[in-house]
Amino acid sequence: MEPARRARVRAPQRGCDRAPRERRARLRHRARGAAAPRAGAAARRDAPARAALRVLARRADRGNAHADAAARLGAAHGRRVRGARGARSGRRAGARERIVNAAYEKRAGSVVARVGGALVLLGLSGWILRPFLVPILWAAILAYVTWPLYGFVRHHTHRPRLAAALFTLATSLLVGVPVAWVLVALATEASHLIAVARQWVEAGAPFPDWIATRPWLDERMTRLRQESVVEPRAVAEYATRYASQVSSQLINVAGGLASNALKFVLTITTLFFFYVDGERIAEHIGRLMRVVFPQPREALLPYIGSVVRAVVFGLLGTALVQGILAGAGFAIFGVPSPVALGALTSLASFVPMGPALVWMAAAGWLLAGGHVGAAIGMAIWGVALVSSIDNVLRPILISGGETRIPFLLVFFGVLGGLIGFGMLGLFLGPVVLAVAFALVVDFGRRAETEAA
Repeated sequence: MEPARRARVRAPQRGCDRAPRERRARLRHRARGAAAPRAGAAARRDAPARAALRVLARRADRGNAHADAAARLGAAHGRRVRGARGARSGRRAGARERIVNAAYEKRAGSVVARVGGALVLLGLSGWILRPFLVPILWAAILAYVTWPLYGFVRHHTHRPRLAAALFTLATSLLVGVPVAWVLVALATEASHLIAVARQWVEAGAPFPDWIATRPWLDERMTRLRQESVVEPRAVAEYATRYASQVSSQLINVAGGLASNALKFVLTITTLFFFYVDGERIAEHIGRLMRVVFPQPREALLPYIGSVVRAVVFGLLGTALVQGILAGAGFAIFGVPSPVALGALTSLASFVPMGPALVWMAAAGWLLAGGHVGAAIGMAIWGVALVSSIDNVLRPILISGGETRIPFLLVFFGVLGGLIGFGMLGLFLGPVVLAVAFALVVDFGRRAETEAA
């Protein structure tokens, strides 16, 4: 009963289930049938869009292919272009190098030509100016030493040429009048000395009384005079024999005086133009020194100026003091013409051992005249004051202050300058050695700074 009952119970359930299933199938079929026309209509509506998309896709594929081909062509072209550029750059580099070499050779040739031309011009200029170098240098020294005072006067007068003319006239008087006076005094004393010597020779050249009163000394002096050329007759014969040579020497001395007078006139004339155009000349010299010397122009030019002033004032100051002291000694101990001999001592002070020769001659004259005490006093005065002041005053004036020049350098500069350049070398020698010393010191200082 149970299976049959179950069958009877299941039968209606199966029938009930089949109906909804069929109903659902019919609904699905209807839905498909209704959706098919809609899908077809949508497909028909979307067909142009799909076709356009396919066309775009094919174009994109072709574009990609074209892009790849273009990229490959571009890469190949780039390689060819780079190769061509490399070749062109190589050719350009070679051409540029050739141009640079040609320009360098041209520039080197032009530099050599300019330097050679400048040297030739400088040589010709020096050869032309050679006879006038001494007046030019003297004028430069005078202008540089007196420039501060001249600048003060020019600033207050506001007339440069008038101030230059006044200073030139004043300098010529300050230098020319004392020199002329000394020359006249020396000429007068020389004529007096010649007259005294002539009288002494005519009288038989007797010895002083203080020698005649001492037989042992009188005998030796008589023998010495007879055996030497100092014997009066020998001197007279010598003067007669060589009178023509003496006259020629006098002519040379006169010519030297005329030449020195001409140099003095040229110095004064050059000094005037140095006063007028001194600043412009100094500017040009500064530019040249900036190229030639390693030391900065701002430091070197003031140093040269201080050296020039120190040397000039040192030499002139020492000469003036020695002349005054020597003249005072000559007046005290009874030497004739003390002023002229004092001026001669001042001139001789520019030469090492020059003042000693003057006061020793004066002491010898006193000794020959029998004034033994005065001669000894003159000798002590000359050693203690006249010659000693040179060793004290000159180092203070020249080596002290801003210059700090070693006195040995100044000593050799004075001697070497005097031998090489005459009176001008007294100033030029110390200046040249001082500038060379400054450059050497600056070179060593720069080397130490760079090493540190």
